[in-house]
Amino acid sequence: VITAVLADDEPKRQTVYSLVKQRQTTEWYKEQADLWKKYLDEKPTDGDAWLNFYTATRMLKIYNQGVSQEDLNKLVDNMEKAIPESFEFHYVKYWNGGNGTDPSLVSHLQKAYELEPNRAELNDDFMSYYELKRDKENLEKVAKRWLASNDISPNLYAWNYNMLQSTEEDAILFTVGDNDTYPAIVLQHGKGIRTDVAVINTSLIAIKDYRN
Repeated sequence: VITAVLADDEPKRQTVYSLVKQRQTTEWYKEQADLWKKYLDEKPTDGDAWLNFYTATRMLKIYNQGVSQEDLNKLVDNMEKAIPESFEFHYVKYWNGGNGTDPSLVSHLQKAYELEPNRAELNDDFMSYYELKRDKENLEKVAKRWLASNDISPNLYAWNYNMLQSTEEDAILFTVGDNDTYPAIVLQHGKGIRTDVAVINTSLIAIKDYRN
């Protein structure tokens, strides 16, 4: 008797999101990183594959699974060799560089936007950059663009709306992560909700220009 092994039982490549949007186990990120790497060995110019491979590897670094910043830097260098003029390379080059404090990387963010202006992944990066610069005109543009994309869930908007409305007039509101910072700023600059409240992110406040 021959027992057939169905192909459906084999692990499949899946889209890898930042843990801000979707949390997975470390085993899942390892599996996806391996699957996307093997796929890239066959199709090294697939931008989407590079983005998924980088994202899975980045999540492993966040979870302290043996991935260093040097590993990520080498991955980005390999991306540049394979797909130097792509949206994915320019987006990852900026994302890999931190929170926008390196002015030499801003050109990559701008180039990614020129190539694919409707990609929702760019919104948080532009918002952080303009927040650091206190560029309210462009903050409003990004906020309205983000609202129109429907990228943030209604539940997150509702939670952030309640958070803003719970404060006293001219309050200072300290936030910690993406999901309790960006939706609040989008509501403020995109819809004019509780613009009197100063939303201060505790990660960004470590940056001198932001404090000033």
